[in-house]
Amino acid sequence: MHRKFGIGPLLVVCVSAGCATQQNEGMSEAAETAGTLDGTLVDQFEVARERATSDFEREILDRAMENGELTQKDYEEAFNRYQECTEAAGLDETFRKMPSGLYRLVDMGGADSEGDMAAGMETSTECADGTLMRVESMYGVQVGNPYLLDDNRAAVIQCLYEEGHVEADYTVEECDRHLEDRMDSAPFDLGEVAHDTCRGGNT
Repeated sequence: MHRKFGIGPLLVVCVSAGCATQQNEGMSEAAETAGTLDGTLVDQFEVARERATSDFEREILDRAMENGELTQKDYEEAFNRYQECTEAAGLDETFRKMPSGLYRLVDMGGADSEGDMAAGMETSTECADGTLMRVESMYGVQVGNPYLLDDNRAAVIQCLYEEGHVEADYTVEECDRHLEDRMDSAPFDLGEVAHDTCRGGNT
């Protein structure tokens, strides 16, 4: 099970490496033709701040707006508060920390049935609201979607292009097909790290 809080299923891309080093210059065709989110990253922080449900979230997002970025330290604090809540509620979640600093949920221990899974999801959402939900959403956008593309698939493709896995003309339709089968039919070998790099921890 993977959390899907404020971000769409494929929005957080390149979160493992941040796509900081581009192997290919320029933009992929998919990214060039995609639209972008309204405003700047700071504007996205402001929107998230308006939706915040706790003073803790608002304080973090206020700092992010002032500094122009959300810090790893603030994300870690939000994650720690979330974990304290879930552990107190009896959830036994296992996470893997990505090189970007984002945490990916690997397993929810004890969720052996659909009922257990549903209950776990409900508890997870309750604990995330006011601690991690909007902070993780914005941190994911910051490190994973630097061009603020509004098409999740185009963001994935741009990351794959920058990492040197696809050509600039790799299409959204090809991306859809390969994502559906977990890249098994993709004409390139991603491996676990590269897979996480371009799909992120909230897919």
